[in-house]
Parts: sequence; C-alpha cells; structure tokens
Amino acid sequence: MEFFAGGMVLFVTAIVLMVEIPSAAQYDGIVSLIGWGIAAVVISVASMIVAMVIGLPVRLAPRLRSRWLANGEITIAGAAVGLVSCLAIVASMETPDASETSGAPDPLMWALLVARALFAISIAHFVWPMRWTTRVRD
Repeated sequence: MEFFAGGMVLFVTAIVLMVEIPSAAQYDGIVSLIGWGIAAVVISVASMIVAMVIGLPVRLAPRLRSRWLANGEITIAGAAVGLVSCLAIVASMETPDASETSGAPDPLMWALLVARALFAISIAHFVWPMRWTTRVRD
C-alpha cells in the first residue's frame, strides 16, 4: 500500500514539475497532455523503484530499521526539503532560446535530479513520527 500511495504522490509532483519546466511546458494539443501523463507514470515508477532499492538496507538491517522507525521526523523533513527544492529549482529555470543549441545539460537539471531523489527517498520510506501520535489511555 505504501508503494502505491508514494507512487501517487510522486506522480502528481511529476506532472506539476513537467508542466512548470519551461522547456517541457510547450503545449501543442492532446499529444502533449498524453505525453505528460505517460512521462509522469514512467518517472514516478522509476523514482519509486530506485528509492526502494536504495533504501533496502534501512528496511532489512534491524539496527537501521529501529532508528528509522524511531525518527520519523527525518522523512517529513526530507520530503519537505525535497519538494520545496524541486519547486524552487523549476521556478528559477529560464525558457531556452532557439539560438541556444548547446548539447550540455543544464546545471539546474542536475540539481533538480538530486532534489527529486531526496523527495522520492523520503516518500518511499515515509514514517509517521511516533512522538506525534496521541495515545488514548483507558
């Protein structure tokens, strides 16, 4: 269940980011709409699978697992920092000119990749902090 819920969050953010990235936001009809949806599914599934593989030691090693479960605030902070970073990076991107034919990747795309990875790992291994739960005692 966590995989699909996390994948849905990553899908929605992928759609939002693709619509906001200046080079990808050139809408030319229904083809763009379908392309954005397919690309968002591919990006969110790939992000979720990579995040789950990277975080596998956290889930399998007993010591790491107990620390991870005890400190759920880290996943919330990681998700918040990753999402805010993604949005800030996309907001700072400029629309490429037609005269710019450089084959070099935009440095902001690397920053966006790192921010997206932080967000995906935090979402894939999300834990609600134990300290924030209220216990009902009879």
